[in-house]
Amino acid sequence: MWRHIVRDLRVISFPTDIIVLQLCNRFFDEQPMRIKIQHVETRTGFPFKTTHHEVHLTADFTHEEKQIIRQRFLEDHVLMARVPADARREDEPDWYALRVRHLFERRPDRFRCATPSDAKLYAAELTAVMRSMKLWLEENAETGPTEIIEI
Repeated sequence: MWRHIVRDLRVISFPTDIIVLQLCNRFFDEQPMRIKIQHVETRTGFPFKTTHHEVHLTADFTHEEKQIIRQRFLEDHVLMARVPADARREDEPDWYALRVRHLFERRPDRFRCATPSDAKLYAAELTAVMRSMKLWLEENAETGPTEIIEI
């Protein structure tokens, strides 16, 4: 006979004569933030078609990461300053910056590059930025300890 208990959105199975209490997610293997980077070739323009190479980024945050972003008001934090290949000179550069709220909406973030090489370089830079964002979110989870310094 097995019983199933749902705790912290995970199912724990145990025999009836053994009781296992797992109090927090830190004892489990933490679910990682999922990031999907996709390369797409698009053609725009009616008389003269222009080929652009887009990089689509979709991020699936864990429940804990979503709570950290909401509680600490981190939605407007700029992750990466960038300018796409088809940007106009009069456009404001802040318009194209990658922010946490763009990824939080659960829609793919699309960025246009001129060549496939540029798209690959951008994807590598994006991967590094998302790794540092994961560490940054972990650091924002708790406040720092109290320190006493004697000089």
